[in-house]
Amino acid sequence: METIKNRPVGNARGWLIGELSHLVEIPIQTIRYYERLELLLKPHRTEQGYRIYSTDALERLLFIQGVKAFGLSLDEIKQLLDLQATHTIPYATFKLMVQQKLDKLDLFD
Repeated sequence: METIKNRPVGNARGWLIGELSHLVEIPIQTIRYYERLELLLKPHRTEQGYRIYSTDALERLLFIQGVKAFGLSLDEIKQLLDLQATHTIPYATFKLMVQQKLDKLDLFD
């Protein structure tokens, strides 16, 4: 992953959507889709309407990529992110979800 410094854009610091897309190697359309699904928080916008993404957005996208590679669906990822943010998902539900994914991976051994 190439390093692009978090830079000032107007009164905010961060990356434009194209820069973020390049950094994490995810298409711009996918980033917008993740926003609509609320996997990403709505970014700050400049006076001109450009999205400015923070380091938190970058880290969240990297997390999403990692757990998608593990086999979790976007719905399951949303549950994990909700758990992280609000602790609203019962631990038993989370544990079951992870165990089911591990069981599926064992099938391929």
